[in-house]
Amino acid sequence: MRILPALAVLPLAYLVGAAGAPAHPTPAAADPCASLNASTLGDYRNQIRKALSAATADARANGRTGRYAVAATNARDLLQRSYDRANEMVNFNQKMPSPNSTTYVEAGKFKAYLQSILKWLPDAAHWATISASYHRSQEALEAFNRSTDAIERGSQLMRAAGRCFVAPYLSGAVIAG
Repeated sequence: MRILPALAVLPLAYLVGAAGAPAHPTPAAADPCASLNASTLGDYRNQIRKALSAATADARANGRTGRYAVAATNARDLLQRSYDRANEMVNFNQKMPSPNSTTYVEAGKFKAYLQSILKWLPDAAHWATISASYHRSQEALEAFNRSTDAIERGSQLMRAAGRCFVAPYLSGAVIAG
């Protein structure tokens, strides 16, 4: 594998958020790997669990007899997929030699997990809004709000994972080939 010439000329500071680089709302911007730890990943999974809990309550109330019952069940099912994938990510992290310290290789795996999670969350949020509007469901609205919060947080974590993965290549510590 070769590093693309366009990426090779980017300063490492741009990717890791050092002084003078574009500001991005990621935790521990100077070390993108620092935000990928057991606590942060567990908190993210729990954030999705809370969205799933709200969607499950909505599906119980509206998933069989609601005016648009499939909206409630779709939101719940998509959040269940997201939660299951987040749980796999946390379990993967717990099996690592040092769950509170992430290597660039582990960051690549976290990025893949997060991409899967972020594939399902927008659709879950969509169906939650449909259920909220058709059923006047506060639980569906809560599922929507929590889902969109999880999308934002997941995007920040995926950005950190991508930066953590790329940083050693751009610094020359790892040679792609």
